[in-house]
Amino acid sequence: MTIRAKFRLVGWKNSPGSRPIIEDGKETGKYEETLMCSLEFTAVYANSPENRKFWNATPSGKIEMNIINPEAVKELDIGKEYYVDFTEVPGSHALGVSKPTIQGVTHP
Repeated sequence: MTIRAKFRLVGWKNSPGSRPIIEDGKETGKYEETLMCSLEFTAVYANSPENRKFWNATPSGKIEMNIINPEAVKELDIGKEYYVDFTEVPGSHALGVSKPTIQGVTHP
């Protein structure tokens, strides 16, 4: 099952970062300096009919991520809204902790 959320990019900052050096398709164990962009997204609020539906399911939320791919950063604009899809990775394993409960409904 996929869960879709809707978030707005509200800010970013650039800072020094690093990435692995790859030669002949393999990591060399060495790193090079690069620019890292830290992005901050917040859940949309109910300012449109579609956003109201998302807000009713996720009234608040925050996603932070660091990106070192300049082509990916070029595709994002502050103030724009983006869909975020959560899809379980086949073969991944849960930690064995209890699942969240909402309004008395326990997930199987």
